[in-house]
Amino acid sequence: MNIPKPKTANMVLLLTLSISGLLVGQDATQETPQRSWRTGLVWNGRFWKGSNPFVKTGFLLGYEQAFAYRSAMDGMELSKFEELKKRFWPTLTLNEIESALDRFYDTPENGPVQITDALRVVAAKANGGSADEIEQLAEESRKSAAATLAIEHR
Repeated sequence: MNIPKPKTANMVLLLTLSISGLLVGQDATQETPQRSWRTGLVWNGRFWKGSNPFVKTGFLLGYEQAFAYRSAMDGMELSKFEELKKRFWPTLTLNEIESALDRFYDTPENGPVQITDALRVVAAKANGGSADEIEQLAEESRKSAAATLAIEHR
């Protein structure tokens, strides 16, 4: 039996709808307006800090699956996938990743940083990166977020 593979756009739409459905569980007293929950088109720390634990877990599960799916669709060899995954996905449990992201976003200056960039910082730390390397990644993430926001607010 030949099962057709879904197109990447369909997977992105499915992931977006899944996350949107999870947002129904958001705290109604949240002070941050939803339009500030993205930097560019990507969810950021404001979204993360305003999310309940179910949304956070759902986001991480969806991100991990989308990352693996996209890599498979690109025909990436397993060894290259494992190498790339080390840079973008921490070698931690979901609860540990959630806690690490919570700590990262406890710094107000990190609020606009995209979650994908924050995961790179957490991955570097979890994989034994040096303090200088981790701080450099965090600084690059803050600069990238600031540049993106500057373009959006022109």
